[in-house]
Amino acid sequence: MSSQKHTTVGLEQLEAQYDDASLLEKTEPVPESEAKMSVWTALRRWPKVSWYSLALTSTIVLWGFDNVLVGSVSAMPVFQEVYGEKVDDKWIIPSMWLAIWNVSGPIGMMSGALIAGWLGDKIGRRWMLASATLLSATAVVIFVSSDTPANIDGRRGLFFMGKVISGLGIGAITTTAQTYMSETIPTQLRGSILPAFPIFQLVGQITGSVIIQVMMDVPGRNSYRITFATMWAFSIMPLVSSLIIPESPAWLLRRGKTEQAAKAHQKLEANKKFPGAHLVSFARLQSTIARDGGQSGNPESKVGYLACFKGTNLRRTGIVAFANVIPELFGLSLLGSANYYLQCVGVNHSTSNLFMIIGIGIGLVANISSFWILSKFGRRRLILVTLVPAVVLWASMGVVGTIQKQGNFVYWYTPVTMMIVIFVVGLGAWPASYVVASETSTLRLRAKTSGIGWFVSGAVSCGFGWGLPYVYNPDAANLRAQTGYIAAAFAALALVISFFFVPEMKDKTPLEIDKMFEMRLSARQFRHWNSGNTMKMKRSGTEYEKISSGVDEA
Repeated sequence: MSSQKHTTVGLEQLEAQYDDASLLEKTEPVPESEAKMSVWTALRRWPKVSWYSLALTSTIVLWGFDNVLVGSVSAMPVFQEVYGEKVDDKWIIPSMWLAIWNVSGPIGMMSGALIAGWLGDKIGRRWMLASATLLSATAVVIFVSSDTPANIDGRRGLFFMGKVISGLGIGAITTTAQTYMSETIPTQLRGSILPAFPIFQLVGQITGSVIIQVMMDVPGRNSYRITFATMWAFSIMPLVSSLIIPESPAWLLRRGKTEQAAKAHQKLEANKKFPGAHLVSFARLQSTIARDGGQSGNPESKVGYLACFKGTNLRRTGIVAFANVIPELFGLSLLGSANYYLQCVGVNHSTSNLFMIIGIGIGLVANISSFWILSKFGRRRLILVTLVPAVVLWASMGVVGTIQKQGNFVYWYTPVTMMIVIFVVGLGAWPASYVVASETSTLRLRAKTSGIGWFVSGAVSCGFGWGLPYVYNPDAANLRAQTGYIAAAFAALALVISFFFVPEMKDKTPLEIDKMFEMRLSARQFRHWNSGNTMKMKRSGTEYEKISSGVDEA
């Protein structure tokens, strides 16, 4: 087979594509003009989807804020006095309680994700988002009042409760947002819009870090109380988003509400410059859901979590789960607690928070750049290419920590290394992992598979949240910069698993992805498969063609 020449298709060519009456005959395969559409053209073709997705991903700001809450608030002197204890004339948060707080959020997220995966399929995406708002707002009330008990363990326990409830809300929000976006975003925009998850997560982190920096030297308990109270502004974002966005057309179709689904789809995709184009994409969506066994009245439309582990869905669920934990494996938990961690290395509290803010800003720039990068390069390639330098950088930090445990060089090398790591993974592995997690599962099981993915992510976060304080805290192993060795090992593990198990799904429609998994192609073979069901592969130095045999799910 000859290689295809990739060209960029402009708006005029797209308009011509839909300038005839035979629209519904064009449901499969996707027209070549759409497959080669540039990002800018796609944004002009689907402006409403882009804006609705932006509104939805803004809810992730709350998750970012919550991520830095323990690591950054724990670095505030007044907070350490109220919730901590003195060790060698220095106030610190005990390793045990720091670990408990670190895992409390992920524990809540695990439960929230599974609940959202199940309940979201029953009540819809919009109602699920609105319900999560109540949990988030309740958590903020508990945070603000957590210092009222006279007993220090009571204060610590109340803060723990707030973190669990906050995690419940965040787990429901992230699962629902990812499910909704993966159901509604066109194939041509998946690589450009889904990376907004880490961007808004970083926006939440930098907002929280700036607020903490401002409040750091404020005398009295108001320093952290005001910090907690600012979370209310982010807690209402899911409610606002649920009022703005239309319900997911895919969810409505599976409930047998075809007319409502058509109206919701029109709100998302209708464009005066492309009259009738949304009818074509709606017909494709109906075809995909019907083939997936998701039509109302079909016994298969009422499925439980066990369906995610049957046949080819087992492999797809595993990929989603792994993609969700890639950020944890490349060191996100350590990066998220950089403020407190750098103090354990030896950096003073004001400088550590400043490094935290700079690092988040650098990560934000990298993730924004990924909008363009992910539209040009494959997800699999970006994950592999960016994990390699992450492994090297973390290992170098460990080496420096071995040579010099204390001193100006290690005090500077450690934060600079962490900032470079977040920039590198922000260009590839971090945003690409969200895209892979969003596009791998079948539409019928998307909500539940997303719930499982976030559950596994929460479980791994618990492990890192519990273990890391015992690695670097002064009252435990006190490894300081040598923590880099551990981070390098986990990043290397992510690299190896990605190479063997993460397939390339760039520019593939949900129907095409279904077919590739049904053919049981290896991860490295996915990128060679085309919509004509013909794949050119190399084996033992020879080329051959493999035609789709229509293998059904076991």
